Amino acid sequence: YTLKQRGVGMYSLCKKCNNLTGKYYGTEYIKFANTVDKLFPEILKKNNKIAGIHIEGFNPLLFSKQVLSMFCSTCPNITAKNPEIIELLLNKSKRGLDSSKYRLSMYLIKERKIAYTGIQAMYVSGVGIRMLASIDAYPFGFVLEFDPKIKCVELDITQFFNEYEDQTYNMDFGIPILERNIPFSTDYRTKDEIINCIEENKIGGI
Repeated sequence: YTLKQRGVGMYSLCKKCNNLTGKYYGTEYIKFANTVDKLFPEILKKNNKIAGIHIEGFNPLLFSKQVLSMFCSTCPNITAKNPEIIELLLNKSKRGLDSSKYRLSMYLIKERKIAYTGIQAMYVSGVGIRMLASIDAYPFGFVLEFDPKIKCVELDITQFFNEYEDQTYNMDFGIPILERNIPFSTDYRTKDEIINCIEENKIGGI
């Protein structure tokens, strides 16, 4: 076979933006991903729902900008409707993401997979419509929510844009380990929970 270096296989960013964000942010993302991948065997041995991770020389601002640029690829027209994101990503040292308009959060997944949803509208009783998108890219999963209304179960990393400079830090994280078995953002039910739900609905005549 012939190996083609084209990522997930879609053309979503212009050449300039793709090269620029990759140059600025890609290395930091890969470094953290490789660190977590190496730690995963020990993480799973502990059988905890939250992984405690220590990393040294980590640049949270650049990491979070790489994640946000990934959502620019998977969510068409996101920058047209939110032009401030363009300025944030194309200026390497620029900080600040309005947490009342956006929330970026992350979790860990065990499955070696890549999947993404695009922007989804989800009705939540008592809350209203949630607008959000997900990306699963082992070992991480990410959620970008617009106008967040409720507390998230993932680790909120919106602070990475607002509380850290373009420099490295020694940091400790408690990152939830979640399952992703169906293509709906923020649905982290296990396979057994999904099967039980199906059976219960059958019994109830639905």
